[in-house]
Amino acid sequence: DPLALASGTLPFLQVVVPPSSIIYLYFIGPYHDLQAIDACWEELLSYAWHNKLLHDHTQYLAEILDDEEISEQRHCRYHAAITVDQLPEVLPGLFLSKTLDTGPYLHFSFEGQLTNTDDFYRQIYQQWLRTMPEEPNEGSILEFYQQDELNADLGTIDIIIPVVA
Repeated sequence: DPLALASGTLPFLQVVVPPSSIIYLYFIGPYHDLQAIDACWEELLSYAWHNKLLHDHTQYLAEILDDEEISEQRHCRYHAAITVDQLPEVLPGLFLSKTLDTGPYLHFSFEGQLTNTDDFYRQIYQQWLRTMPEEPNEGSILEFYQQDELNADLGTIDIIIPVVA
């Protein structure tokens, strides 16, 4: 069950994310450039579909590597990714692969307008600064999406934020 620290706080889970093999395309620029991010997703999913990499157990995720509050927006890095059973030896073009690190995370669940999570992130970090005993880690934030919601306006995003062990 989600933990709630006090009334009015966002529920969260403490989780350990296992190592995951992913292939991804990267985008560098403002996270609000949804047209460019959607193009990354379309290219990634087309490649994955043509190469029979999509399965019932495939996870769809974004790896968010920079904080727009700290980094210049034009330098922010975003990876559109899917999990794969094993890392390929060679990938064409701009496709890359890696294994995501394992570690402790806090899991928050966002439900609503998928193109506008800014207020939810603000709530997380305002709550964190006031009440959370866990210290944020420098690692990437992961956002997991449901396959059928990748092009939807409304849905659920599992937001996974790394914390210090």
